[in-house]
Amino acid sequence: MFVKIFILVKIIFLAFGQTIPVTEQLPDQDQKSFAGISSDKPAPASEKKTNKQIPNSNTNKNKTKKSPKNQDKKVDYTILVKGKKTVQGDKFTFSSSQIEMRGNSLPEVLNSEISLQFLWVPKQGSSLQIRGFDERNSLVIFGGIPVKEIFDGHFNLDVFRNILFEQVTFETGIPTLFYGPGTMGGIIKLNPLSGKVISRTTLSMETGNYYNQKLNDLQISAKTIQQTGNWKWMLALGYNQSNGYYLSSKFTPNEENSIFHEDGEQRAGSKSTSFSLLAAARRQVGSSGQLFAFGAFINNPREIPPFESSNYTRYWKYVDYASFFGGIRYYWQNTNNNKLFQKFSTSLYTHIHHDQINAYEDSQYQILTSDPLAWFVASAYNNKSFGNSTKLFWKLNPKHIIQLKTNYHIDLHSQREIPIPETGEDISWNPWEKYTQHGGSGILAYKYQEKNWSASWQNSFSFLQLLQQEINNTSYEVDKTPKTALESRLKLKVKLLEKINFNLKGGRKVLYPTIKELFANHVGGNPDLKPETAWMADLGFDGNGQFFPNHLWSLRFYYYDIKDMIQKYRDSFGNVGHALITGFETRSKWKFHTRILTEKLKLFFVLGYRFLYTKNLENSRSLDYRSPHRFITSLTASFNKKLKGRFEAIYTSSQVAYWYNSVGGQWERDDLPGGFLLNSYLDYKFFQGNHFNSSIYFRINNLLDINYMTGSLEPRPGRTCHVGIKGSF
Repeated sequence: MFVKIFILVKIIFLAFGQTIPVTEQLPDQDQKSFAGISSDKPAPASEKKTNKQIPNSNTNKNKTKKSPKNQDKKVDYTILVKGKKTVQGDKFTFSSSQIEMRGNSLPEVLNSEISLQFLWVPKQGSSLQIRGFDERNSLVIFGGIPVKEIFDGHFNLDVFRNILFEQVTFETGIPTLFYGPGTMGGIIKLNPLSGKVISRTTLSMETGNYYNQKLNDLQISAKTIQQTGNWKWMLALGYNQSNGYYLSSKFTPNEENSIFHEDGEQRAGSKSTSFSLLAAARRQVGSSGQLFAFGAFINNPREIPPFESSNYTRYWKYVDYASFFGGIRYYWQNTNNNKLFQKFSTSLYTHIHHDQINAYEDSQYQILTSDPLAWFVASAYNNKSFGNSTKLFWKLNPKHIIQLKTNYHIDLHSQREIPIPETGEDISWNPWEKYTQHGGSGILAYKYQEKNWSASWQNSFSFLQLLQQEINNTSYEVDKTPKTALESRLKLKVKLLEKINFNLKGGRKVLYPTIKELFANHVGGNPDLKPETAWMADLGFDGNGQFFPNHLWSLRFYYYDIKDMIQKYRDSFGNVGHALITGFETRSKWKFHTRILTEKLKLFFVLGYRFLYTKNLENSRSLDYRSPHRFITSLTASFNKKLKGRFEAIYTSSQVAYWYNSVGGQWERDDLPGGFLLNSYLDYKFFQGNHFNSSIYFRINNLLDINYMTGSLEPRPGRTCHVGIKGSF
């Protein structure tokens, strides 16, 4: 019976559309692939020929070749799926066209990936969660620079607007150790200037979020990418303003004195302004070298939705929230494959961040507080990070590869407050409270590869050392004994069948406590915290065209045993004795070409499901804000090279969170509602020429207008519609 069904389905597929040779490029509109990631690295001479697209055997040989101008219309970063190459389901790449269709910010771009989940917390903003690990346990890298807030390990990822990066890559499943400790969950890489550069300038304007007879959102952006001789460079400028988002019509106001009290309609404290500026350049140095440099400035002042603590409502606002990222990287690759030494890269980087929060008495954020229950009148952070990484690559012979990498960083954190003044006192800042720490890691990797299997081993030694603690202009003695750790990763990859790969990974990873967890005064710092340690295992299968033509699939099982997990316990941080994260996830992707009348229709269909089980074995309850089930499906379509669209459905099950009620002296449980989130995008190119293209697009998020929460008791936006116009030349 199964055989008959299989044959029938296959006949339908063949009748529905023409078969696409597996050497053809993936559809431009949704090129994300399980493998085959383009990069900044210069291709050696031996590879440049093989990177050309293999001709379609069904193509008329006498057909005139496309001109260079027509070729320029293609999206830059093509990914080839070669005939016998299977896919790898723990690494994913998104091109500029995919990023554009998915949304305006990093959370919108990646929210429909089942391994990832973005949580929203009033003060921290958008926070990342990968396979049950929160943002502290994962790493975002922007242009080679680690994105970490020195004090608490979180950073508002919503500030990364899509004009700041041309390509996104993320890796899960016990990712490489090359980026140092704190990568248990995964790694996200944002590349400002990548792939094959095609000179172009793009201008766009978007508005929407219509409510109360006005448009509440405005976005304007400009980006130019050019090539001048050996230089490839990019400039980008973006401005976003929002008067706040509106809640679902299905929202029911919270009970009185809940921690995030809300009456409905416009979300209190959700106004924001964002300004982004980026300059990046890449230069070919000789035939083997490449130099890359960039600088990015982000400013994102915003309100913080009010929250209640000990029956006191806090109205906070970021009057300043600014970051600068800058770095320079040199990469060299020996084009002579007979040489032992093959690759070398080194980079220098800096991340400078400043923010200031003011506390107010009123919901209009106008009058600074004087209430003695407030923590402060204002609070400010200054963070500076400087770092270097260097990597070497030796290919002893075709079977043996050795890599060595070193990382080093020094972090300077300063914070100060304006305390609540006593009667008759002036309002003034306290002196800066200063912390300085440095750390680094050394990684040695070895890989052995045969035709149908490969094995790799990575081992890392890391350290983190506190150098300075200064409070009220007084330096305190600190324990300068460095914290040290060993990490390891083993990976076995086997080609089981012609189109199926088997992957097995195991390893040990470490996360050091943050300055906030060690020393924070308002929320209970604990200088005796131990680093978190995770023993990890990952089992995976990947296939290409095994069951149907043009079908990619992946299945992953994972088991993570965590010792000394750091959690907020009552009024201070502590090490949870033992925690467990385990689950599985699966993905399937299909690609179809068919014809409607005389025009070609390209379809790209995705299905994915994730099951996650977490347990705090110390007190026999699940970990906070982890959704057990996530289901995603999306359909991307392109018709007549003028009309393209994307529709996605994301189901996230409810989440559970526990918090300690210091007034009642007991733990409280909160259940956060989930549901189906439907999003859509439609783009119509109304003018198409040799040198200028223009289009109009529509984006609708939360089509069903559901009420949902994720990461805190703060309700998320209801149905939101935007329209935009863009032109490129």
